Amino acid sequence: MNIAPRYNAPFEERYMPVTESGCWLWLGSSNPGGYGRLQVGGRLTLAHRHSFELAFGPIEPGMCVLHTCDTPCCVNPAHLRLGTQKDNVTDMINKKRDGIRGERNAGRKLSRAQVDAIRCDNRGSLIVAAEFHISRSHVYALRRDKFWRHL
Repeated sequence: MNIAPRYNAPFEERYMPVTESGCWLWLGSSNPGGYGRLQVGGRLTLAHRHSFELAFGPIEPGMCVLHTCDTPCCVNPAHLRLGTQKDNVTDMINKKRDGIRGERNAGRKLSRAQVDAIRCDNRGSLIVAAEFHISRSHVYALRRDKFWRHL
């Protein structure tokens, strides 16, 4: 099966159904976030929004099309729903997709073991901060679960 996208092909020929997940993966171009995009009427639009409109009609201004499957390139209308930007952010936070956490974060300053050690350390925050080469406010934030709160 040739899965290379044909950019002048109809919308229905520009995705590939995946039976295990039910997702329809967009095969055309995508933006840096992984969301499919295409030209519709001379305008660049997101593929999942276009799919939603084909299935359900126009999208009201200010509304977002949210993925229930959390797969940005999915264009299956059954995996899409309307919501506000607030709904989208709440969904992202509830599913812990609001950033790379802990040791997987390339910009982190501490390891999990160091975070645990700081939280258990009863010495003053200034002494602990100096030992771990972080700021005093960073120690306060760790101890109050403002950072690394997923642990």
